[in-house]
Amino acid sequence: GLFLNTKIRKPPPGTSPADAAKMASSQIDDDLAALGLLGSDGGGGVDMLMLRDSPDCDVMQAQWSVLEDALDAGRTRSIGVINYCQSSLGCILETCRIKPALNYYMLHVGMVS
Repeated sequence: GLFLNTKIRKPPPGTSPADAAKMASSQIDDDLAALGLLGSDGGGGVDMLMLRDSPDCDVMQAQWSVLEDALDAGRTRSIGVINYCQSSLGCILETCRIKPALNYYMLHVGMVS
């Protein structure tokens, strides 16, 4: 089978939480449309939406709320985060209704940290 996910882009520095949430919502709409997953004949959505971190906790919380709403609406089967450190993950966990299904880290043999 095929596993479809989309990664929400990190907003530019200085973006307000409200604007970051709008950007995330708009990207979800755009990505689902590009994949042919919007509308009555498009199916349910992607398998996972993933959120990148931000230096602003309020921005991450606002964007995470958008992902939770997308999950509630059936636009995705799961939500997760990408390369979150302990403090970023703690930020999300402070206000989330739904905990991240995973924290994706890219690691491989020979990777220099």
